[in-house]
Amino acid sequence: MTASRIAMLAAVVLCACADASDAPSNAQPTPTPAMASTAGAGASPVSAAPPANPSAPASVNNAASNAASPASMPSQPQARADAAPKAASTPVSPAAAAVAPASAAPAVDPPGTITIKTDSFKLGAGEETYKCQNFDNPFGGKDAAVKRVVTDMAPGSHHLHLYHMTTSASRKLEDCAIQDFHPLLYSSGSPHSEIEYPNGMAAKVLGKAGLRIQLHYINPTDSALDVSATIKLTPADYSSVTKWVSELYFNQLGVRVPPGKGQVVTTSCAVPKTYGPIGLVAGGTHMHKRGVHFVAKTSTGAMLADVNTWDEPPPIRYDPPIMLNPGDTITWTCTYDNDTGRTLTFGESAEDNEMCIYLARFFSAPDGAQLECQASGPMGTTSTRTY
Repeated sequence: MTASRIAMLAAVVLCACADASDAPSNAQPTPTPAMASTAGAGASPVSAAPPANPSAPASVNNAASNAASPASMPSQPQARADAAPKAASTPVSPAAAAVAPASAAPAVDPPGTITIKTDSFKLGAGEETYKCQNFDNPFGGKDAAVKRVVTDMAPGSHHLHLYHMTTSASRKLEDCAIQDFHPLLYSSGSPHSEIEYPNGMAAKVLGKAGLRIQLHYINPTDSALDVSATIKLTPADYSSVTKWVSELYFNQLGVRVPPGKGQVVTTSCAVPKTYGPIGLVAGGTHMHKRGVHFVAKTSTGAMLADVNTWDEPPPIRYDPPIMLNPGDTITWTCTYDNDTGRTLTFGESAEDNEMCIYLARFFSAPDGAQLECQASGPMGTTSTRTY
């Protein structure tokens, strides 16, 4: 089986999306998948970028041509919208939004960029595995603001999670499982992904904490694969951040998919009062092998996702951001064609289990905590997960 076929089987999760901007809460968001350019890997486990060439671009611009300029963004989101968002001036079919063109990678990473590389390992023919690795704080033990994240995974990748913590003193690659889940700094379901937040936005990394990477790899071929992953983190001026970006993670733990085509699982979770109004800047969907359709909407009428693939679902950006208020709900529906002859339940195997997860990056979370809903029925309760 070719490497391109292997890459097509890489899937799931997560929210790796292009630039996004603030917007008034009565503006209609336009959800569009965004694909970024490929960047190189192969650096030492943790390394800093060399000084930038003055003529090189200061950052990656991986937004589509209609992305708003950071300079034109309102500094604060408006309060509650009393009506459903207005229609966009250029409507986009939610079932077939165009993929944004890739942009050229910078000749040199922006100044201060840190590169983290996992140990490599061999994945045997037909194997599926989870691996995790801890890393010391890459910013010298000081609180940092991360404005840009770039990830690259070898063929066979299924997902990558970058967590806000370490779990032990070990710094070696080790076996782990889906239960090894922690607050997310970033996540990706594509071999290459990147996001750069507009000026004034960044994700918070605490100096007291290290980082942990989780990898999920699948090898459907008849040959062993050499696999690893590389992550690049570019910091911003900490004092310049006015909106802290964090993860919204809405999961259905009670997934049960009977045999047959067109099996549907629908879940709703509400925005809590924790941070007041929030703005979604990027989104992602997550299903396993029998997932054929994923739709997510808000109770205010905004379409968040309409995706027809489980493997490498396109990352989505919301431009302008989708504003939500406490009490607003997100409802997401997964449709499955289960040809196994048995009921599938939630679990870590893309072959033997199923999942139905909506993820997003949102502002503003002053303490950086994740908004998380782990539902076991049609309606879940959203709480915060701190680190």
